Amino acid sequence: MQVKKFEATNMSEALEMVKIHLGPDAIILSVKDNSAGFGLMGKKSIEVTAAISQKQLERKQWAEGRLSGDDLLKLRKSPARSQKHFIEKSVNRYLKPQVVENVVTPVQRGRETTQTRYIDIGDDQLGNRVDQLLKRMGSSVSQTITGDGSATRVKQAARNALDAFERTNNVARVAYGDPEVENLRAEVQELKKHLFDLRKQQSSNPWVKSIDLPPEFKECFDRLIRSGLSESVVTALLQQAREEVRPEQYKTALIEAWVVKKLLSDIKISDSSRPAPIQIFIGPRGHGKTTHLVKMASHYVIHENKKVAIFTADQNKVGATDQLRIYAQILNVPFGVIRSAQDWENVRQNMANFDYVFVDYPGSSIKNINEMSEIRRLLPPVTMEKDIHLTLSVTCKDDDAIEFAERYKFCNYKDVVFTFLDESVNHGLVYNFSKMFSIPLHSFGVGSKIPEDFEFATRERVIDLIFKISKLW
Repeated sequence: MQVKKFEATNMSEALEMVKIHLGPDAIILSVKDNSAGFGLMGKKSIEVTAAISQKQLERKQWAEGRLSGDDLLKLRKSPARSQKHFIEKSVNRYLKPQVVENVVTPVQRGRETTQTRYIDIGDDQLGNRVDQLLKRMGSSVSQTITGDGSATRVKQAARNALDAFERTNNVARVAYGDPEVENLRAEVQELKKHLFDLRKQQSSNPWVKSIDLPPEFKECFDRLIRSGLSESVVTALLQQAREEVRPEQYKTALIEAWVVKKLLSDIKISDSSRPAPIQIFIGPRGHGKTTHLVKMASHYVIHENKKVAIFTADQNKVGATDQLRIYAQILNVPFGVIRSAQDWENVRQNMANFDYVFVDYPGSSIKNINEMSEIRRLLPPVTMEKDIHLTLSVTCKDDDAIEFAERYKFCNYKDVVFTFLDESVNHGLVYNFSKMFSIPLHSFGVGSKIPEDFEFATRERVIDLIFKISKLW
């Protein structure tokens, strides 16, 4: 037996090489996609391993030996069935068949490598086998979609469909160049992707990880997750609700009512009725810290008729000083710059002229921890009465918010301010953060208008944000 490997840029070219060198009776042993590259240009290639018996190869060579020039080229370009017909006709015409009577030639039986010859690729039998396997895959998908949705049933359906896909792939790969089979392969690949996505969705569904909760809790669970509350927080809340709510009261409205009551008792609100004379705003860069300072200062000037002054300690951000100076001019209030710790003595001497002093501090990035030393250097003396507010955007990721909270601990901030409420539909971070650090909420920045889009935090407002009871603004 002659065994040879043929490498080409696609399956059609590889099979053409098999037909030319080994003939139509060659057997396809394997097909391999070489992603490493083909030739010097590094293109992908198809590697086909084919075999033919020595007798069949000699018959092919003898028949081709009787042709020359254009006739030989025409034969090699003809279809495989035409080649086989010509070889058989030539051999039967010029060679006498050798007949041995009453002799039985034993047949050696071993492991079959394949049942598919080159000449048989793309026939009706192959199409029928593919159709049968696709029907089996269709039943698996139907079971997955119309079933009860349990993770076990979905996984079993996906496993059955993927097994069918592998069998279909093994059958179809020998007909790699056939357009019809190629379309079937594309559909199978799409179906395979759908099943994988479905299985991934089942495995990543937070409710599946919390299946110890009764089914009546699922609607409330999903609603809280969509609002941005963390999975661990929601699970803990509903597990406590399961213990305190009687089974006969397992209804969505009653469960949500218990959750609202629990959230109201957990939320801490900063006392804004007696603010300190010095109001300091710290926080990461780009979280609306400066804008919120101006909103709060405008609120005290316009609505409470207070005397305020605005200072900045931020000399790193381009235009930060000029920006606050313009706002101070609009409000007709004094403006100053804190360049060193000694400047706080001048502030102390003039405090009698103001009700409140608002100070903006430089922001920091999550990667550069060295910026904290600048903030530490410019903080007011311990003896001065002050409220330090950590300012965070509600669009911030939970993990990033936790990192900033840990990083600013040295400032001993009193409470937290959340900004950009209008730029997110999920406000679960407000409760997640307050719950994790047991820190009061001070105020919210709702939009870009000054001072209209400023409001002090309330428990009811947090519930409104989580359950989306009313419009945000």
